Amino acid sequence: MNYSAGWRIHGVVSETRELKSPKNPDWRGYLAKVQTLGSTHEITCEDQAQWSTLQQLKGQAALLGGEFETVKGALKLILKTVEKPSNAK
Repeated sequence: MNYSAGWRIHGVVSETRELKSPKNPDWRGYLAKVQTLGSTHEITCEDQAQWSTLQQLKGQAALLGGEFETVKGALKLILKTVEKPSNAK
C-alpha cells in the first residue's frame, strides 16, 4: 500500500539559500524558509526556476504547495507550486 499527501502553506518567504557540494561542483540544492503565524517551515525546492521565483518573493506573501517526502526518516516538504496570492500587493 502506498500513501501520498500534499500540503499548502500561505506565508511570508523569509529566507532562501542555495546549497553547493564540494564533492560535486555541478550539484545544487535549494532551501527556503516560510513563516506563518508564529511557525517557520523549511521547504526544499528541486527546481531552479521555482527557487528564482522564491528569491523574488523574499519578504512577501506567497502561496506554496507540494508533497511530503521522507529522507532518512525525516519528513521533508518538497515544493511543487509557488504563486503570489491574488490579493497580495
